[in-house]
Amino acid sequence: MSVLQVLAIYTIFTKTAFEARPTDHAEWTPPHRKLNPETIHAGRPNAYGDVIEGDMLKPREDRSAEGRLWPAENGTVTVPFVIGPALKNKTADIRGALELISQKTCVVFEERTTETDYLELVIGDGCASSVGHCGRRQLVFIGKKCAMGNICHELLHALGFYHEHARGDRDDYITVQYQNIKPGKKEEFFKKDIDNQGLPYDLNSIMHYGSELSDLQEQRPELRQ
Repeated sequence: MSVLQVLAIYTIFTKTAFEARPTDHAEWTPPHRKLNPETIHAGRPNAYGDVIEGDMLKPREDRSAEGRLWPAENGTVTVPFVIGPALKNKTADIRGALELISQKTCVVFEERTTETDYLELVIGDGCASSVGHCGRRQLVFIGKKCAMGNICHELLHALGFYHEHARGDRDDYITVQYQNIKPGKKEEFFKKDIDNQGLPYDLNSIMHYGSELSDLQEQRPELRQ
């Protein structure tokens, strides 16, 4: 089983802005979204590029995560990391997220010593991460209100995952109500050409937005089930 398959199977958490089918078009808020109050918008450019799709940082030279997977050795992906000093109060949640991913996947997070390529978790206005392995010092922004689920979401971006609702087959499961999305935010719901590894669509994925992200919507939900 590939690293991506293991990680994709792992994404069994939950997030809310769509209409899902084939139910009675009820709005839904996945459980983990209720536990993670932080909005996931850094809203500003940084060393890696502009913020796209809310919490994903676009490297200036490339929008695609293909070819930017972390290297594996003997079936194990080792990712060095550093926790910035300003995140002292978030250390328990960060370590909990790192441990949870390691328990469910073939990814091992190790504290950095002299490695050239590593993740550095730093304080941010919100939560944001580049997608995939960028090389050298790779920042993952953690907002003050980010809960462990938010941190897992950003770490999975750093490992190479896009949003679940960006899958090419998402229209079979949800309806994006673009009329309810604020101007300038619609790009966050555009579909991408993603290798889904043959896995089914997961409405409860931690990589899936929910239907009531207040910083995206006008007054009504953007997504319906």
